[in-house]
Amino acid sequence: MKRTLIAIAAAVAAVGLPSVRALPGMKFDDNSELFVTGTASIAYDDNIFLSSGPKKGDTIYDLAPGVDIPFGSRSDVSGDAFAKVDFMEYASHSGQNVALPDVGFTTSYDEGKSKFNFNAGYQETAQNNATIRLAGVIVHTDTATVGMYGESAVTEKTSIGAGVNYSDTTYGRTGFIDSSVVSVPVDVYYEFSPKTDASVGYKYTNSTESGKADNYYTNFVNVGLRGEFTPLVTGQIRVGYDEIQFSNHGGSSNLPGVDGIITYAATDKSSYSLNLSNQYTNSGAGQGTLEVSKTALVGLSGETELDPQWKLLPAISYSQVTYPGTTPGRRDDIWTGSVGLEYVYNTYANIALTYSLDNDNSSGPGVSYSDSRIALALNLRY
Repeated sequence: MKRTLIAIAAAVAAVGLPSVRALPGMKFDDNSELFVTGTASIAYDDNIFLSSGPKKGDTIYDLAPGVDIPFGSRSDVSGDAFAKVDFMEYASHSGQNVALPDVGFTTSYDEGKSKFNFNAGYQETAQNNATIRLAGVIVHTDTATVGMYGESAVTEKTSIGAGVNYSDTTYGRTGFIDSSVVSVPVDVYYEFSPKTDASVGYKYTNSTESGKADNYYTNFVNVGLRGEFTPLVTGQIRVGYDEIQFSNHGGSSNLPGVDGIITYAATDKSSYSLNLSNQYTNSGAGQGTLEVSKTALVGLSGETELDPQWKLLPAISYSQVTYPGTTPGRRDDIWTGSVGLEYVYNTYANIALTYSLDNDNSSGPGVSYSDSRIALALNLRY
């Protein structure tokens, strides 16, 4: 049945969506409404298991119906609630077929001098990566998150922000490390120009690992900037000192911590975003050796409006991942690139064609892989 629906969606896309009409969402009141959403896609992946040996490719059919409820567009309190189920079906590897729920809620309050954000979500995914993979199996991952952050003015130019974030990650296969992570960021902002703030911050992170893996905590002391750096460049970046301390064996290490995103509005129709990070992350693999990695990331993505209905969406990123607990030390150099072409039929419907290529060059034996994927998707929102 799902393949039939995908075929219908592809046929509609091929003739330019002549039968799709814009329908307004169901309004609850002047401040909130309900939309029915859906994505239908077909993709070919030449290495679905991310194997370092012989590749197994397959055609993947994907149908994701859902609902979206935005609210508060005309008030100080606004937000969004959504829910969908992602049905994935493999043409030749039916044992990997899966239904993946994804639900989330966000809300924010902004009255000028005080701001508050809250988010919560639960998502199931089925996708291997550099450390989470098994031969002939696509690993299932469940992630639950809750986070909040508030900021309030103390003086005319100074404000203080603080929050709490929690995430819980579990895997559908034995041999991987589940984890629960709590982080507490605190920041002091000073407005040194009308559109730019300087910051001094501290973030404490505590990670509880399953099995025999060692629990740990990190301390990230940082300084940063946020706001409008030039008329065309905006964003927020933090740089500082990040230290990790393991609970059981007492070992510790440190690195120059970086966390930021910078956006450049090149023209009225083109913009680019630069993501930068250097931090400790849970890898989910290994017992006492691969559970924590040092991950440095540089990513560049863009959007160019070719005309009112066509968009070009390129992206490229590089990650250097090292594992301090391995002997000899394992290092992965991971390149990811993609290019997408999107046709916007109207506010309620678009078609996207995307090609992506991933490559992991690892010093670990039997780890390196390459993977390419091409996908055609129809996205609807009524």
